[in-house]
Amino acid sequence: MTDVLIPIKSLQRAKQRLARVLSADERAGLVLAMLRDLLGALGTWETGNVWIISADDAVIATGRAFGAQAIREARSHGYNEAVLVGLESLPLDTSVVVLPGDLPCAIGAELKLLATAQPSTDAQIHVVPDRDRMGTNGLYLSSPRLIKPAFGPHSFDAHKQAARAAGAKLSPMRLTGLGKDIDTPDDLSEFAASGATGETSQYLSDIGFAPDRDIGRQRSVA
Repeated sequence: MTDVLIPIKSLQRAKQRLARVLSADERAGLVLAMLRDLLGALGTWETGNVWIISADDAVIATGRAFGAQAIREARSHGYNEAVLVGLESLPLDTSVVVLPGDLPCAIGAELKLLATAQPSTDAQIHVVPDRDRMGTNGLYLSSPRLIKPAFGPHSFDAHKQAARAAGAKLSPMRLTGLGKDIDTPDDLSEFAASGATGETSQYLSDIGFAPDRDIGRQRSVA
């Protein structure tokens, strides 16, 4: 079975690009709601260990409520650094999936496809791009030391190049649910108007977020 790593940035600095439409407290709540949706989707099929990498007590408590284990950072040093901490904590013979926490549209079937090795003895890497084919919304490694993580604005190409340099069998995967993250006000507006159900949708309803009202208007920042 494949282990899963989910690094979560400090809630104090969560989703800065949404500051125009959500307060700091609302952004932190959104991160936790999206994490609950992702962990719920992971729970629909049998994985290996699920690891939450974070310096935040609330994030770790959310993970543990779904049976995830914690890798606690003393403080957040950066996203790729957190991924690397997780990868280096796993045995070499462990396959692993790295997932951002902001994937409220993830579904079990796509996650299972990402985490399933193809019939081959070769080293394997699967990469799921975001909707713009720029970032990486899912990374599968048949061994945790195959490449160094390169998450960021152009990580889809960076991960593909690293896979080729490592001599691994590369499988880019376009997966609709995993391709939808929430980084910008437009992403949030699109999600809120999509009719999606789950923890994230309920949270946005609870805080009274309405795309037509809130997008384009400055909200107070806590």
